[in-house]
Amino acid sequence: MSIKFTGISDEGADKFVDQISLHNQLGWDSMEIRTVEGLNICEMPDNNFNKIFDVLGMENIQVVGFASSIANWARVVKGDFETDKKDLLRASPRMHKMGAPYLRIMSYAQGDSEQVEWASEALKRIKELTKMAEGEGIILIHENCDG
Repeated sequence: MSIKFTGISDEGADKFVDQISLHNQLGWDSMEIRTVEGLNICEMPDNNFNKIFDVLGMENIQVVGFASSIANWARVVKGDFETDKKDLLRASPRMHKMGAPYLRIMSYAQGDSEQVEWASEALKRIKELTKMAEGEGIILIHENCDG
């Protein structure tokens, strides 16, 4: 069994060329991609995405997952759930194109919700997102952001 190392690309650098350079310096041939030049991979326009796809192909770097803004610390549990659903549906064909099976999400910020209300709504939303992801053939991975 071999172990594959990867990292969230923007944690090393903002500029895409620097993200690739850092992964190459580490000897890593894969990355989890989140933001490139300040735009989240799930939210950016198609022409930006296509450029990134082309560069990764030229650099022989595989993308193992997308780190989305879905349910992250900036999206409170009482916020607009449609934004998260749209992000998932926009990410899915991009993930398939890149061969990336994993979509990182978080668990919503509590905001001004009571503890019980927050937990209930967060679980309800994550269950719905999980069903959507399953229907799209992608796997959600969870990073806890609050609570």
